[in-house]
Amino acid sequence: MKSIGIIAEYNPFHDGHKYLIETASALCEADVCVSVMSGNFVQRGGYAYFDKWRRAEHAVKQGVDLVVELPQIYASASAKHFAGAGVKILSKLSCNNIVFGSESGDIEKLKTLADILSMVEAPESGDVYERFKTGIKEKSKEGLTYPAAREAVLNELFPDIDLSIIKKSNDILAIEYLRALKNLTKENADTNEAENPNESESQMSPVAIKRIGDDYSKSAGSIREALKLDDVEGPRLSKMQKKYFELVRYGIISKSEDELEGFDSANEGLGNKLKKAIRHARTIDDLIERVKSKRYTYTRISRLLTHILLVNNMLESRSPSYDNVYIRPLAMNEKGARYVREIKDKKELLFVDDVAKAIRYEKDESIVDTLMTDIRAADIYAMLQDRDMYSESDFVRKTILL
Repeated sequence: MKSIGIIAEYNPFHDGHKYLIETASALCEADVCVSVMSGNFVQRGGYAYFDKWRRAEHAVKQGVDLVVELPQIYASASAKHFAGAGVKILSKLSCNNIVFGSESGDIEKLKTLADILSMVEAPESGDVYERFKTGIKEKSKEGLTYPAAREAVLNELFPDIDLSIIKKSNDILAIEYLRALKNLTKENADTNEAENPNESESQMSPVAIKRIGDDYSKSAGSIREALKLDDVEGPRLSKMQKKYFELVRYGIISKSEDELEGFDSANEGLGNKLKKAIRHARTIDDLIERVKSKRYTYTRISRLLTHILLVNNMLESRSPSYDNVYIRPLAMNEKGARYVREIKDKKELLFVDDVAKAIRYEKDESIVDTLMTDIRAADIYAMLQDRDMYSESDFVRKTILL
């Protein structure tokens, strides 16, 4: 079966997602659509508006055939790690194409920028690497955020290259997908040459689908704002926000400055700023506003607060080759189930159908640790939702079959 793969959050699912699925499926002549989806906490930090099971089920009802979970340590990480782990899982699932929405829709321009970013961040690039590294430090001292500093330095190093698309959120992710895909291709080539010289693993081809704007579909952000005003969802989300703030506040006051500084994105005195601000902040947004600056962006702080809540140093848990990921199906239809059976027959994969069994028998401690963070995230989300922790536990919930 020919398959396309999508990395998404569906927070919530909207017409733009449906357009991407339908357009990419037709363009690639795909038989099945696979999606790697964030769990209960999302990439920009904070919780998803609906739990992962509900979002996965809705995605399948709207055209996805198989939804698997992106492990939490990567789901709430920077774009680089979010993309790297997602691409790794889609590769394990033998997807023929990875498809993504893009403001530019220009795959060649995206590839060029992906190659440039990989080059300037590679020590073996020599002078270009050193000039990029030095430039970032100088711009950071001037008070620029890392994204702004990076853009400024790249403009100096490559004045003839159009860098405008690195400002757009979906293009930024698209570039990271392409970088991750290239790294994975090289990794698989090296592995096959060393271990299986006569065996080649099929590689995914990237497909960029140009976004068509809010005149066609509402953005996820605008839908989330509307949900806050809804008669039913509004009060639920308000309660979640209050509980989230209380839990985050406890996480901050229960840790020392040194412990906070040990978290991903918390260096450079951010732990100290959080300690001071938490005594005055009244809401999660208030806390972030008190701490954020040109150097400490809203997203960076929001993501850090999620890491503190989950009581896990995400940076130490991540693998540069993403070999601690697994296949955790959340929802599928009959076509998705057939595809799972098909790829299981072709290759040996770590499928997590029973969490308790996986934790008990899995010998790789890094995989167990990764899975434990997913379990912890589900438990905390149940608390935020004021739901029964047992029935909502990852130990109890099973793949939804539609």
